[in-house]
Amino acid sequence: MFRIYARYSPSLWFLALTFLSLLAWLWGTDLAIAEPLNANPPPQLPAALAVAGTMRDTNLSGLEQNILVASNRERRQTGQTPLLGNETLAEVAAAHSRDMVARRFFAHDNPDGLGSAERTGLYVRTLFGLVSENLAMMSDRPNLAEEFIQGWMHSPGHKANLLRPDSTDLGVGCAQTVEGGMQTFYCTQLFMNVYASLAQPLPATVNAGQTVEVWLSPHNHQPLPTRLLQVDARGWEMASVVLQPQNGAAVGRLILQGPPAQYRMQVEVPDTANAQRFWIIPGPFVTVR
Repeated sequence: MFRIYARYSPSLWFLALTFLSLLAWLWGTDLAIAEPLNANPPPQLPAALAVAGTMRDTNLSGLEQNILVASNRERRQTGQTPLLGNETLAEVAAAHSRDMVARRFFAHDNPDGLGSAERTGLYVRTLFGLVSENLAMMSDRPNLAEEFIQGWMHSPGHKANLLRPDSTDLGVGCAQTVEGGMQTFYCTQLFMNVYASLAQPLPATVNAGQTVEVWLSPHNHQPLPTRLLQVDARGWEMASVVLQPQNGAAVGRLILQGPPAQYRMQVEVPDTANAQRFWIIPGPFVTVR
């Protein structure tokens, strides 16, 4: 239903998107800013992400840029800070759009069970933060970027993502195909509230017992993290290190532990409003062999 309306009528597309957003809210939408860790993440980078950045359709760069510009226009009009265009996030977004075209699905979770949080953690090797995502597809028409934006703005869940005050970065990635004889575009907005970045990318694969050195710099005057953690798919802590402040960054050496599996790296951040609490911010996945 969504695809039929999206192709043929902008006004019906708005109604359909709003209706689907309401259904998603009633049944438990995955539009929340922090998605749960997949219980059984795959042992290696999926093919759709392994080629991220190598198959970007340059013919779509204008559409992607126009969506980014229009997104920031909507944010300015509501008093929100404009988002930084993030090319790495755009590569992940474009990979998901291409994957939807190639494997003929339309969802935040791909057929491998990976949502935006997992896909970002697998590919983005330097950033710690929380993500959210908007998707849409429609047939070619005048002012295509504006049609995408207005569709999202007329859906409460998607509008909330687009205007979320704590988001800092946005990657837009699109793909095109022919469906029903019509040129059709799939577009993904991948938002991130970037907490901190690493001076050097984390390796995707390491040996058990290998030491990883980190130099982690918070963004936007955020507090320094106090610990770096290696967490398994159940959320259990496998290893950790206390980070030391140095020249405005948090520095440490973590010895990664087995058994062979895929683990999520996280940082522990003190809650400035309550000294008894802390926040856990997710980062990249690392496979220990």
